[in-house]
Amino acid sequence: MCIAWSHRREPPMRALAFLTIIIAWATASSATAETSVALVKKDIRGQYQLMKHVYANEMANAAKPGTGSRPKPKESYDLVSCAPADPEISSRDNLTTDIARLAAEIWSASGILDWIGYPKSLWETSLANYEKMQLDRIAAGRRFSGDVESNTAEPLIKRLNEFGKRSKPRLAEVAWDTACGGTGHELTLVTDPPKGKVRIWPALYHAFCSAQGVKADSVRECNQWIEIADGEADLFSGAYWFQASWQNGPTVQGRKDISRLPDRATQWIVRQSGN
Repeated sequence: MCIAWSHRREPPMRALAFLTIIIAWATASSATAETSVALVKKDIRGQYQLMKHVYANEMANAAKPGTGSRPKPKESYDLVSCAPADPEISSRDNLTTDIARLAAEIWSASGILDWIGYPKSLWETSLANYEKMQLDRIAAGRRFSGDVESNTAEPLIKRLNEFGKRSKPRLAEVAWDTACGGTGHELTLVTDPPKGKVRIWPALYHAFCSAQGVKADSVRECNQWIEIADGEADLFSGAYWFQASWQNGPTVQGRKDISRLPDRATQWIVRQSGN
């Protein structure tokens, strides 16, 4: 009796070669999962453009001049809104913090000037030149420069305010405050039970990691987090993603919006059972 097999076996060498390719692909895929910081270092200019897009999206629903209000001619408005001192901008990686600071300043300054009504012909080129100078420095590994900032801001602010005084109706004055500090809500982070390890990502960096294509909840891939010790006090602002772990018990993760805490709050408590 003749038996016909419906399944055709692969020749041994072909099957082995195919298996080798699959294993190599799987190994390469796991090995090449890059971190957020590595991606920034690899392409600083491209990652800066991505950061600008992410920052604009994050700020789209935030309270800012121009949302349900009009500028008051007798007021003075800070073009950078203390963005460089905002805890939301801080990352463990200086390079990423620098591009975030620059993105925040450009977004804030251009938005406020548009809102007040200053013609773009007065400021657009100056801001673009400033952005290029700072980005050139950052890309060359020379860090964000306060001197470049001051040298650009002083003549720009003078030109704008002189124009604003002559305008009819008069336009509100503007400033570029580089010395502001202490922004945010001071809180002591407390873990329950004690001695928990807490890593936090400002919402900006959690979203940035997602935009980069890395796992935003992974402490290895989205390595923009800052570790806060149990009992440590710090300034916080906006929303954060967090991951807390203890020697015994499950890891806890979630999101905390600091802006929703009452003004009298002095603690951020992270509990093992959830927050």
